[in-house]
Amino acid sequence: MLAPTLRSRYRRTTLLLDDARVTLDTGLVWDLLSPCDAAPAADRAIEHPAAAVGDLVVVETKTAAGSGPSSVDRLLWRAGHRPDRISKYATGLAVLRPDLPDMPWRRLVRRRLTTSLLTASLPTPDTHRLTSERTSA
Repeated sequence: MLAPTLRSRYRRTTLLLDDARVTLDTGLVWDLLSPCDAAPAADRAIEHPAAAVGDLVVVETKTAAGSGPSSVDRLLWRAGHRPDRISKYATGLAVLRPDLPDMPWRRLVRRRLTTSLLTASLPTPDTHRLTSERTSA
């Protein structure tokens, strides 16, 4: 039987440009879930680990296959931001479940998230730090 294991919450802004589609995810929070999370709120007695990434912004640029870097990619590179591979689901599990294998996500967690991780409350920052990912359709 399948059951939810992790909830990812974030605010997304999408930009459609001539050469790319760009998404900006802010306020990223992960919550571990268990079967009791399907029960009504009054019946839930177990607190579950949660993590938030603070003021980090996940920027994803998507371009047509074979079209090369977009204008946004070049702008991010000039500003010193290099792409990282990220799966919000797998990274959330790597952060909240240290007993699971985390090899593909360990470097990202250590380099980008360690100083940003907070307890589970949605941050309301005035400024944001960036991590970016470039994908082709």
